[in-house]
Amino acid sequence: MSLRAWIAIGIAAVILAMGVAVKVQTSRLHAVQAEYTRFKADVAAAGREAQRRNEQDAKAREAVIQQREAEHATTVANLNARYNALARELRKPNPGSRTVPTLAAAAPVLACPDRTADLARRLDELETEVARLLARGDQAIADLRLCVGAWPK
Repeated sequence: MSLRAWIAIGIAAVILAMGVAVKVQTSRLHAVQAEYTRFKADVAAAGREAQRRNEQDAKAREAVIQQREAEHATTVANLNARYNALARELRKPNPGSRTVPTLAAAAPVLACPDRTADLARRLDELETEVARLLARGDQAIADLRLCVGAWPK
């Protein structure tokens, strides 16, 4: 065989090898493209599912928040009513409960000024302030329960 024949066979073998290589690489490219398309579809489906779950969770959280806020409003209204009734009760004149003997009547020998009215006034102020502090504390407890209940778990 001549040199030209060997060169032609060599060129034909290289062209055949390149054709096979292109065919193999093309099939690998199509396989990777198909896998990528499946991956995109899976990710899109997972994203839609996650979004649907998030919307359901948000609706459930909103319902729980509304329920807890309604309970909180009821609790606050009950507390306010209870402390308003207590304040009315404390302001109601009740002569039997505030009998403070005067020093002048108890010890006529002492030259003490009569401080009964001042003592009664200060006791009223003390009771009013104690009731106000109790109301603030109960309000803070109700607010805290609302906040703790709304905290994500």
